[in-house]
Amino acid sequence: MNKADYNNKMNVILNDPTKFQKLNNVKDLNIKAEKLLTNSLKKLKNKGILTHELHDSLKPTGSNTPRLYGLPKVHKTGLPLRPVLDMYNTPYHKTAKWLVRILNTLHKLVANRSVKDVFDFISNVEHTNLNGKRMISLDVASLFTNVPLTETIDFVCQQLQEKQINIGIPDVSLKELLLKCTMNVHFVFNNTYYRQIDGIAMGSPLSPIHAHFFLAKLENGPIKEVINKLDFYCRYIDDTFIITDQNIRKEQLAR
Repeated sequence: MNKADYNNKMNVILNDPTKFQKLNNVKDLNIKAEKLLTNSLKKLKNKGILTHELHDSLKPTGSNTPRLYGLPKVHKTGLPLRPVLDMYNTPYHKTAKWLVRILNTLHKLVANRSVKDVFDFISNVEHTNLNGKRMISLDVASLFTNVPLTETIDFVCQQLQEKQINIGIPDVSLKELLLKCTMNVHFVFNNTYYRQIDGIAMGSPLSPIHAHFFLAKLENGPIKEVINKLDFYCRYIDDTFIITDQNIRKEQLAR
């Protein structure tokens, strides 16, 4: 793929007004993002919820602007690009990584239909009887940019309460930090600044766990009854593998 084709494909992605917004006023974007996050962290430190050491390790200073690049989907026709943000040393990076760590216990409990790698998949599927069955593979189109942030974060807080998991910070503070690390994230591509106005940025430490929580919400809600009728169901992030009666059609599952 040459540079012109690459830029054209990236511009098609960025020209979606439901997902991205071009920014005209780009002055002090990093400083403003740092200040918003620092204020939230400082409140938690002043209340004794965060230690001085943890607060200082999470506080963003001298941050870089997130940079967007396209990762080719080499397994798909036409070589489409997957938009990814380089989030290292950005205002949100350290706090996002910490939030992933404290949510790990809930993640393991809620996303119980997901597998962590190919070895986990094999151990789950190897004893399944395939006689007279049909194997179906599904994936979610553009999962990360379609994750509803507020709905997913509300689900996380609800599950923490229901399962009585103490992560060390109040739900209202967790929600505030999650939103500040994921919503309206600014970034740069080809010296032009944008803001993501829907979904979560792939490249954020929080993107995989948010995707897991959102799909777990569906798996334990609207599609739970369908899943329970299948012979086998598992998921690796947005790729789903199903074993079911050979008479069922893929279109029925997609609906």
